[in-house]
Amino acid sequence: MSPQTLLILCLLLTTVTSTPSDVITQTNNFLAHIRNLSDSGIYETLTLSNIVSYEVTDGLNFNNYNLQLELGSPHYRSKRRVETFVVMVMVEHSTGDLSYAIDTFPAMDPDSVEDFWVKKVEGRREMRNYLYEGLREKGNDDAKHFEETLINVDKITRSNLNNLNNDELLNFIDQLAAKNEGVTDNADVDSVLVKAKAVLRERYITSQLSGLKGEVLKRIAEDVAEDPVRRQVAGKLLMK
Repeated sequence: MSPQTLLILCLLLTTVTSTPSDVITQTNNFLAHIRNLSDSGIYETLTLSNIVSYEVTDGLNFNNYNLQLELGSPHYRSKRRVETFVVMVMVEHSTGDLSYAIDTFPAMDPDSVEDFWVKKVEGRREMRNYLYEGLREKGNDDAKHFEETLINVDKITRSNLNNLNNDELLNFIDQLAAKNEGVTDNADVDSVLVKAKAVLRERYITSQLSGLKGEVLKRIAEDVAEDPVRRQVAGKLLMK
């Protein structure tokens, strides 16, 4: 082995072993957290490429892990394979509870997001059929209401949709799309689908922004160049 090769190996080993185990643990905790934040499931493609830098500070109530991470994904909107993010993991002293913040959430390719939504909906068809068949067998009022909603789509409101959890909402969209298959110019159904997808999108953005600090939320809410839904969600979170 040449001296140059040996030197490179030593440098690589030093870099790897110099990262403390607690930093690696909190990095993995953050990665597990963010991979669960996208309702479509596309964030599950995020992988850790590199811990670029880290700083650990001991605050009054928290240990703060300030991390600069390179995360990889084949589905970034930028078409890059790796992007860099500034992340904070806060560990509460008394309970060990974790809180997270990130400077900018990963922006994913819209076509890829749509593909992940389709796969998720398709994967829930069997679960949907099992769930609602079971409810019908029990004579459950919720199942009856669900079926009546499918029939009377012109009466559906955003409030009705807000009463469904994410799985139920995905199942509802799937049922409605199946009911409307082959039908053209059905304005009522199209309107409900738009409302349902809007509810899901707002929930998705809420999950993205909920860990951010107040000053970051304020900046998003006041930035006229921001997506209107992101501004609206940031404003709601500030009022909590």
